[in-house]
Amino acid sequence: MIKYIIFIIFCILLNISYYLLLRNYKYEEKKGVGFFISLIPIFVYLNLDIENIYINYQVLICILLFSFIYLYDDLVQLGVFSRIFIQFFSGAILLLTNLINLDFSIQLIFLIIIFGFWNIFLTNAINFNDGNDGNLGFLILSYSLCFLFYNFNNNFYIELNLFIILFIVIFLFFNFYFSKFYFGDAGCLAVTLLLNQMIIEEIIIHKNYNYLIFLFPLIYIFIDVFYVIFYRIYNSENLFNRNYYHLYQKINLKFKNYYYLIPNIIFPFLIIFLNEFFLVYFNLSIVYLAIVNTLIIFLIYFVIKYTLKL
Repeated sequence: MIKYIIFIIFCILLNISYYLLLRNYKYEEKKGVGFFISLIPIFVYLNLDIENIYINYQVLICILLFSFIYLYDDLVQLGVFSRIFIQFFSGAILLLTNLINLDFSIQLIFLIIIFGFWNIFLTNAINFNDGNDGNLGFLILSYSLCFLFYNFNNNFYIELNLFIILFIVIFLFFNFYFSKFYFGDAGCLAVTLLLNQMIIEEIIIHKNYNYLIFLFPLIYIFIDVFYVIFYRIYNSENLFNRNYYHLYQKINLKFKNYYYLIPNIIFPFLIIFLNEFFLVYFNLSIVYLAIVNTLIIFLIYFVIKYTLKL
């Protein structure tokens, strides 16, 4: 309990210090605070009372280093292609760091390239939800709570999830009550790298394909992102320009208040419920479970858009 209290105090002081620092340098938008989420693995790693902890310290350095580099984008604004390169390179290096002892092969190179592109997609999918409205905070909070239902091979990730939950709750306070206080690009990259590290550890290293079930809550984000991309392509819009077509933005524009938070809270837990239901009563395989989840969420997504005329 003491370690959590210390961590809460640490996060509060960190947020306040960062806010005052950016205000002192006259930054209109206080963004990039999510970068500090990359410090959490170090905090967990130093917790000597946790049993069976193992994580390659090079992985921690990799996540921290790339998050720090991407913080430059929050403060100075990099070009689009520079951001994409960092996103790709960080994902590729993260995977390579984990698999450094393997012999190079065509399959490994192909896997590294695929993982780099996956890192680009996931980073931007998370970033699309960032704002000073608590939307991204509740999204990460929902997924972190969902991960508590999963028994990781490494206790490190169980503890990591608990610390992320505490960090996000504190961030939400500042995000709501301090003007223009954003998670930032660096924070989105850090969250993506942490999530991808769990994917590498569980699926690629331990061959635990059941872990894919706990990635299914991301289906809602993927459907929303692909819908917006295809909609903008259909209307011949520039994909690099800001848009307000995402479901939570449409709900916010139409209903105000905090109704836009509902999808990010409901969809992840709905998918966890669907997983349990279909596993217990139908014993579906991972592939069929993914298909069923996608079809159900796809249907609900467009029923909401049609019913609410969004």
